[in-house]
Amino acid sequence: MNKAEPVTLRPAEMEDHVPSRPVADLIPELVEELGQLINEIRHQDFAKLEEAVEAFARAPRTRSGFPTVRPVDCRKLTEAFAAYLRVHRTRFQQNDPVLPEKFFRLFDRFAASDVRAYPNELVQLQLVRLEALILAGHNEEAIALSTPMAARPYLVEDDVSSLSKLFEFDILARFNGGRRAEVDAVAMGRLLFLIRVQPQAIRKVFTRFFPMIATGTSFAT
Repeated sequence: MNKAEPVTLRPAEMEDHVPSRPVADLIPELVEELGQLINEIRHQDFAKLEEAVEAFARAPRTRSGFPTVRPVDCRKLTEAFAAYLRVHRTRFQQNDPVLPEKFFRLFDRFAASDVRAYPNELVQLQLVRLEALILAGHNEEAIALSTPMAARPYLVEDDVSSLSKLFEFDILARFNGGRRAEVDAVAMGRLLFLIRVQPQAIRKVFTRFFPMIATGTSFAT
């Protein structure tokens, strides 16, 4: 699966060219359609998820070529993918021959869209990809994705919850892939890093990580 390269926009360009109003004010018909489709996704209809991605891809750009979709619009669709994955996690775990392939193909289409303009939203999307890869047993692919992300924690350091997920998925993929020595080498350091950046959450972080470090289990298994 190909990973979309993020589009880098300079802050000044973002400020000058990305509309200050939400996309709902610019293209209400599109947003209404997207909202309806995402609501229907709650019924786990894959066709509706496909329609939502197509609706997102149709969002126009400004005359200068910058996206009109806002981060909040990207997050809604990312959450729709995550919700679909949660409902169908068993089919991923049981090596379903059809659904995971369809899911990843559609996921890649969304990842190649204007979500690339927002690095934070792309990180959230890649976290969903990591969970899906681990559930489907594609541990080496998950490690290939998580390794460069975990090596640059400053990219998500302001969001400790996302950083914790990233570290957790990275450790779990290594454990499931039979790389226990790597787990032993990095797990405690990442636990201490999380405690340092969010000392008030030490109990939550320790409770979350210690069983996984010891047994290789987490909510993704």
